[in-house]
Amino acid sequence: MKKNLRIVSAAAAALLAVAPVAVSTVSTANAAVTVNNATASQQTPVKANALTVNVSLNATAGQTTVADAIKSVKVSVDGATVSAKNVEIVKAGTTTALSNDTKLNAEDSYQVVVKNFNLTGLTTGKEYTIAGGTLAGKPATTAYKASELSQNQAFTSDSFHLTDKNLTGTPYFVKDNTVVTNGAVSVAASTKTVSVSDVVKAINAQNYTVKMTDGASAKVMNNVNVEAAVNSALSAAGIEVKNGSFTIPSSNVFTVNLTATANNEKSATLPVIVSFNTQALTDAEAKTYPVITYNNKNYQGANQALSLANDASFNYMPLNSSVNTKAIEEAFTAVVSSDNSTKLNVKVDASKVNTAVAGTYPVTVSATNPSGKTSSVVFNLTVGAKNAAYKTVKTAGNIYTVNGNKATQTNNTVTVGQNVATFGTVTIDGVEYTRINSASSDEFVQSSVFTEEVGVDKTVMHAAAYYDKDGKATTLDGKKTAASFSTISVVAKPVTINGASYYKIANKDAYVKASNIDGTKRTLKHNAYIYATSTKRATKTVLKKGETVVTYGGSYKFKNGKRYYRIEGATATKKMYVKVANF
Repeated sequence: MKKNLRIVSAAAAALLAVAPVAVSTVSTANAAVTVNNATASQQTPVKANALTVNVSLNATAGQTTVADAIKSVKVSVDGATVSAKNVEIVKAGTTTALSNDTKLNAEDSYQVVVKNFNLTGLTTGKEYTIAGGTLAGKPATTAYKASELSQNQAFTSDSFHLTDKNLTGTPYFVKDNTVVTNGAVSVAASTKTVSVSDVVKAINAQNYTVKMTDGASAKVMNNVNVEAAVNSALSAAGIEVKNGSFTIPSSNVFTVNLTATANNEKSATLPVIVSFNTQALTDAEAKTYPVITYNNKNYQGANQALSLANDASFNYMPLNSSVNTKAIEEAFTAVVSSDNSTKLNVKVDASKVNTAVAGTYPVTVSATNPSGKTSSVVFNLTVGAKNAAYKTVKTAGNIYTVNGNKATQTNNTVTVGQNVATFGTVTIDGVEYTRINSASSDEFVQSSVFTEEVGVDKTVMHAAAYYDKDGKATTLDGKKTAASFSTISVVAKPVTINGASYYKIANKDAYVKASNIDGTKRTLKHNAYIYATSTKRATKTVLKKGETVVTYGGSYKFKNGKRYYRIEGATATKKMYVKVANF
């Protein structure tokens, strides 16, 4: 018998990211729960100032006891020091601790409970939320002061599960009792701002369901969390969500990956292309637009999303091949308008397709009539084989070739927002890599590129230019620099580029020099005054020869022609400089 599971929204179904148990200094940004170095819980977007509690453990379904699982667990939180004591494991949704000799299985979902959990090292006066679980049963949206997080509260992690590869069956998506491998929704928008809930409603209205193949002994572990998938897709595309709404991207499209995972580690992914129609045409106006026909269905107006037929000859292109634009043109027809059946040529825009990397890419087909009115449709074209699990790149990274137990970095990369076909994982020297492009490919990326980076807020003490991964000047959101005394979110651990230390902007392909944030320690060779301007002292303090002073970034040239460093203690309203000549 086929097993049927309805997709529901986040309010009705959420096995979210997971978390903790004993303490570790290992940092796995927004990795949630990992079992045997593989993600074991559903990823969810992390809000600003959220502290993600990450947990890793080793366990084998049907073999590992609760006691042994607890012993193997390690917890980390980027930007904080963790203390976790009195750890238990419970079945998801219950509060009774499982006995130490209970063996964990692949059928149940579990949660970790830490009776005494606290975080220190946070910024006083700043508010935080917790990702990966809840504190004292409070809602996940609860904001906490730093002092409240150091009070040994009870922490309950989100749900996670184990897998058993011996179980049989594969999940797949269905719509109207027909197997589907891609989806499409068009969202009407009267303004350039759309709510996340509007997109979720549009996807839920398609009534996608998940089934397991006949005779399967495995089962789907969780309902598809559409809201989480939409938020994750927006984040991966660099689209900021404020108060539940976002600005429509300039491309007018983005792709949401709906993923269903079974407890035998097999999964199915349904890439759903989301387009936005801001024309708001009346029925009379729409009739004057070209009619584009595909697969016996008509489309009028701009940016209408559609799903390709499963047997579309131009879909599932081989790697490194060329887009078959002729076949696409032949599959689509167009006429002048609803009342004029004169044929029009269609135009195919496949400029966003990267045939070197297996994945899904938006293609637009349009037609313009003699009145200058244009109708267009957009769909996802797949490069690579069917039945791949698609993941969206959230952090740019290099492609590696794997030979035996050695991973070698190449100069090729995947970019943020790219929807990549994946085919399982391997772990080499403690690092998990995900195979891309095909099941037999030797190309991999580090699995971390598919998780959002957890940022920590830092104050820019000296105007900081943006650089790319090679140390070349670049821009971020149209700006060349981060302003002095502005707050930016960066990855906690600096990286070295061309011998210099940089901070990576969280979830962006941009870097700033660490010296503009952390400063550089310098020793005074002479006694020194602290200045506010070239003629006015900031304080009466005299810094003594031999003292160590933290300076930020490069020096400034004042009106008197002399150069000064900004020093530690300066603020936007309190200027503090020391002459360079004193160092």
